[in-house]
Amino acid sequence: MDFIKALWRGKKSLAFTFWRMYVMMHLAFTAFYMLLDMLGVYNEITDVEYFLLQVFEVATFIYTMFILVCLGRCAANYTNNEEINDTQTGWGRLVVILVAFGWINLLFQFATMVWGYN
Repeated sequence: MDFIKALWRGKKSLAFTFWRMYVMMHLAFTAFYMLLDMLGVYNEITDVEYFLLQVFEVATFIYTMFILVCLGRCAANYTNNEEINDTQTGWGRLVVILVAFGWINLLFQFATMVWGYN
């Protein structure tokens, strides 16, 4: 629980939060979706399988919201850290921009989940 609190407050390192908690987890989510597609799960899907996919999609959505908040706070802590010189704070600013794009992407994903592709 202390790990999640530290992550939520942005106390973990920017590199750890971005690369391990954001990039690697989303690669795992994407690999899972691709595996399901390769296995043909989407072709003949039962109601239970559809429900489980929807639960996984909502869980992915919630995790993405959580980690975007964590990344934003971590980047703010990184750029406000007086021990880091001005040339290194650019990474924090870049992550803030990526977080903004992440929220826009999440908004479009939410609209797709609610209203469909049409």
